Amino acid sequence: MVSIAVSLLFYEKRLGILFLLLSLIGGLSRVYAGVHYPFDIAASFVVGIAAAIIARRFFKIDDKLFAIVQKKISDKIARKF
Repeated sequence: MVSIAVSLLFYEKRLGILFLLLSLIGGLSRVYAGVHYPFDIAASFVVGIAAAIIARRFFKIDDKLFAIVQKKISDKIARKF
């Protein structure tokens, strides 16, 4: 979820921040439940951020194409609310 959130930050700041907060809450809840150690969650954040940056650098997505897809998704989300 962190890699998706960071990837979204490149294009849509508010949605990326929302996903980062949700991933942080999810990670903290897993620590609270005893499923993971805090270091596991911190390491997953580092790996997720690195994966998003590497993917952005090596697999350039056409910004115009992404803008079209993002607008269509935003329009559908806006219609539901």
